[in-house]
Amino acid sequence: MPHITAGICTKDRYDLLPMALLSVINQERTPDALILYDDSSKPKDLRQIQTYQYIFDLMTSKKIAWHVEFGQKKGQHLGHQFVQTRAKDLVYRIDDDEVAEPNVLKILESHFVNKPGKRAVGAVGGLVIPPNAPYRECLPNTIESIDRGNCQWFRWAGVKEVEHLYSSYLYKKGIQEFERDLSPVAHREETLHSYGIFKKSYRLLVDGAAVTYHFRSGTGGIREGAKQEYWDLDEKLFRERMREYGNGVPKKEKAIVCDFGMGDTIIFKRILPEIKEKYRDYKIILYVCYPEILKDEGLEMRSIADAYARLGNIDRHNVYKYCIDTKHSSYVINAFREFYKL
Repeated sequence: MPHITAGICTKDRYDLLPMALLSVINQERTPDALILYDDSSKPKDLRQIQTYQYIFDLMTSKKIAWHVEFGQKKGQHLGHQFVQTRAKDLVYRIDDDEVAEPNVLKILESHFVNKPGKRAVGAVGGLVIPPNAPYRECLPNTIESIDRGNCQWFRWAGVKEVEHLYSSYLYKKGIQEFERDLSPVAHREETLHSYGIFKKSYRLLVDGAAVTYHFRSGTGGIREGAKQEYWDLDEKLFRERMREYGNGVPKKEKAIVCDFGMGDTIIFKRILPEIKEKYRDYKIILYVCYPEILKDEGLEMRSIADAYARLGNIDRHNVYKYCIDTKHSSYVINAFREFYKL
């Protein structure tokens, strides 16, 4: 029997959170552990609140190991990755304004059985709907149709293979990390995570019998008061990742942002053969400050301004930021090799 860790990331929703917690605790197939990642702007010690005292006591009595982790106030994507790193086998992702029917986890777990001749299942979701959701013909849930709706938003019966999942699902640990370069609104975070599992040749399923109610809280959450630029930046990152998968372009693309001084650009040129070999199946696009240094490499070059326009926040491409974050103290060429995983 696989070990299941339930993970709930919450922000400023202490009124609704008990319902979500109780729906997880009262599953017919109880999780083995539950991690609450509290990313609230003013986090509270829930052990001092009577309602939560009872909830924690209930988890203990049901032998559910529980842990509360205070977040970085940078978005739920970091919380979900934290939960994944602490899990042992399967991870049950559910939002703080959702209530699952008691049979949901049992249904989702039942699909993690290897079947001869079929790819292994990487993640399974159910319906994530308001109580009054209508019945509707099942939508395709391909990555190409992502802007036209989602099959998990309506009622229907049966099981369907899909390419991405929404909001609440059970997944196998360690196949795909959550995208940690998203903004605090974490737009597209579960799409990027679940689609990454799909692209690694695992099956994604949606079972219409597993119903979770989404109450769509009007307060709290990571999106409250968020700037529009956050959504725009996340969408640009999403589109960049899709180009890396080869979606919407003739050939998979790899963006390399060479926002370096002249000397470091010369050093970078020394490792370009290694980058070309690693990404030999990609169209490599260099965003550069000194095109004259790299003009003989046979690669498409664009300006740093173009990088901001197409890629959004380019901190994730910044080798100097990487050196600061990792306390790198060796030569720049070694930092380049580490940064590009050569």
